[in-house]
Amino acid sequence: MILPGGESSTMLKFLNEEKLEAPLRDLAARGGAFFGTCAGAILLAREVRGPAQASLGLVDVTVTRNAYGRQLSAKCGKLKRR
Repeated sequence: MILPGGESSTMLKFLNEEKLEAPLRDLAARGGAFFGTCAGAILLAREVRGPAQASLGLVDVTVTRNAYGRQLSAKCGKLKRR
């Protein structure tokens, strides 16, 4: 199961509202493989810091969130092509 990047608190809210948390836990209990990038890694982590946040806790890692804030605060810029 691949959990992509995005906004982790919004994704967790969606998983709960759509009742997808239990099926994900069942998949993990059956030995299913998980891969998470960015917000997906936050959702999979056993512990989330900076600030603390609920997670699925399926992977034995601790994640420290970045200090960049919400996606609206992300920086954008132009890159020079070579």
